[in-house]
Amino acid sequence: MLSFAFFLFFSYPAFVAAQSNGDYQTNGNVTFASATNWQIYSGGWIAAATAPDYNNGVITIRSGHTATLSTSETLDQVIVQNGAVLNVNSFRTLTLNDGPGTDLRVFGILNNSGTINLAAGAFLQFTSTGVYNHTRNGGSIPSANWHSASDCNITGVSNSMPSGLNQSFGNFTWNCPGHTGNLYMQSDMTVQGNMTVSNTGPVFDPNTRALRMSNNSTGYTITVLGDFI
Repeated sequence: MLSFAFFLFFSYPAFVAAQSNGDYQTNGNVTFASATNWQIYSGGWIAAATAPDYNNGVITIRSGHTATLSTSETLDQVIVQNGAVLNVNSFRTLTLNDGPGTDLRVFGILNNSGTINLAAGAFLQFTSTGVYNHTRNGGSIPSANWHSASDCNITGVSNSMPSGLNQSFGNFTWNCPGHTGNLYMQSDMTVQGNMTVSNTGPVFDPNTRALRMSNNSTGYTITVLGDFI
């Protein structure tokens, strides 16, 4: 069943917070395995001696900068500003601890080629400008609070459907040039914006290379409040 409706939405206000000692921010492109280009607040911003982890304060990836998980990390209170990028590399795990406030707030782009785990009580939020790119085969889309204007893009799937579809997304796009065979969503889901299926492999073949709702007698419902494209 596909449901369609017109609706209005409002953007989240720009996130502004006062600095506290122990907060971190980027001063260029960074990894979480090195102190290079990290700054820590200690009455003012100074070069950090170590990279941040969940024991520190707010960690801000600033606009124009890219932060990469080249090693598995446990983090908390992370902000990805609009214009910033957070990459989770292949075979790496980002674990979000449940700490003060929102544990990961995405105004920019989160590229997931690895795994994102949420500890009990942890909270992941995609704002109106937030973008999630699932750049791997299989895996899991993390459970999150998705603004109606946010984007969830599935781009890296070849022959294994990711889990985590049973949630309420903003806009949802399937754009997988490496898609092979028939893949089955097998999940109820809600799309608050538009749902787009733009690429299911190099050769268009709806019989043997398709994105399908189900492969068994179980009924599933996809509710789309914007356009189904």
